[in-house]
Amino acid sequence: MSSFAEMKCPMADAARNQPDAAAYIAGNRTWSYAAMDLAVRSAEEWFSRFDQGDVIAVHSPSAFEVTVIAWACVRRGLVFCPLSLRVPDATRIKMIEQVGARCLVYRDACPVDDVVESHAIDDIPMSGASGGGDQGSRVLVTGKPATILFTSGSSGEPKGVLHVLQSHVASALASNASLSLGPGDRWLLSLPTYHVGGLAIMFRCMLAGATMVLADTSRPMHDVLSRARITHVSLVGAQLAQLIGRSGRLESDLAIKHLLLGGGPIDAGLVRRARAQGLPVRCTYGMTEMASQVATESGHGGAGMPGSCGRVLSAHDVRVSDRGEIEVRGPARFEGYVSSGELLRPFSEGGWFATGDCGRVEEDGTLWVNGRSDNMFVSGGENIHPEEIEVVIQREFGIAPVAVVPVPDANFGCRAVVFVEESAVATLRQALDALRAHLPGFKIPRTVLPWPREIAWEPTIDRQALAEIASERSGP
Repeated sequence: MSSFAEMKCPMADAARNQPDAAAYIAGNRTWSYAAMDLAVRSAEEWFSRFDQGDVIAVHSPSAFEVTVIAWACVRRGLVFCPLSLRVPDATRIKMIEQVGARCLVYRDACPVDDVVESHAIDDIPMSGASGGGDQGSRVLVTGKPATILFTSGSSGEPKGVLHVLQSHVASALASNASLSLGPGDRWLLSLPTYHVGGLAIMFRCMLAGATMVLADTSRPMHDVLSRARITHVSLVGAQLAQLIGRSGRLESDLAIKHLLLGGGPIDAGLVRRARAQGLPVRCTYGMTEMASQVATESGHGGAGMPGSCGRVLSAHDVRVSDRGEIEVRGPARFEGYVSSGELLRPFSEGGWFATGDCGRVEEDGTLWVNGRSDNMFVSGGENIHPEEIEVVIQREFGIAPVAVVPVPDANFGCRAVVFVEESAVATLRQALDALRAHLPGFKIPRTVLPWPREIAWEPTIDRQALAEIASERSGP
């Protein structure tokens, strides 16, 4: 895929070419492309007070607000930085400081005026009443910084991943070509917009003229998919398990063309059961650093085979190092990690990025992922670094030794189990809720086990042996 320096704004183009087509649906309300473009222009006018390149941190549970603000920032040449809704306040403040945010706009969150200028989202007009300008004339520079998305680093501390606009566009175009996304299609927005998986849906739909539909989390997944006539959906294992909890075949009352499954290790049995019920499941592999998808199954070959991620998409180059580690590059690759005003570029000669995942690539371009080269594991689509949790437990409760390991879980891929000395088991079990002041809920272990006598406490822990014992002791 060739690079490009400028492009027309896809939302403005859609507003001109298909103004009445649905761009975004939430409940009983529908925003056409014309209405969305007016809302973005209205917000864009408010953001004109900032200089190009300023980082705008955003904290909002509303996918509509996030979408409008994101496009307003893109048009103004600002850097859009959505913040996780699941991390403690102290971590959120660290994120804001880490990326050097010029401003925080927020809903349902305490402003941090002593750290950064902050504004309630209600201050930002999104009605379209004040928007101006020629809606078809927007030209975007694709090589300038556009987003900073957070992911966990090797130490568990949040890392700010900087992308230029071209990264998201290249990824979205490659995905759309693989999934045949176009006008009339509806993609369910069932992933958080502060994750690359959720934000990528916004870029894909806008570039394809398709419709984003906000998931109603109060209703069963099947009802949401059926009532909204969803054609495309991205799920993690727990969501797919909920969907196939129904008996019988599902395709008769669903319009799904493509169901992407990712966010961590994939249960092959879950995939086979879903396909047996008629669901067009396509296992996928991606990461924040590559603006989402890297490889995606066709939905047929390698059905339910553990580790199969399908063929590498056109926006990426993939190779495997002599150590067996997957390395990636291409127009969708990130620019580097933002830290204290500096851009750290962790690339080898030729621009390759080492993913930390081990695997292989076959001659036909099919990618297989075997696991991590470090201790990180994924639970429900979230990165878990054991060392981060261990440090917090040691610091807050004075407990040592302590070791966190994953155990397989059919719904979440893995879940965290923590080992401590037998005398500290009861104390830690009672104190797990207190960890929420220091860690997001998805990082808090659900099970506390006594340290096994057969495993010595040494500077280098035999984590594999502990994980096997945890699987035996913690039960299904």
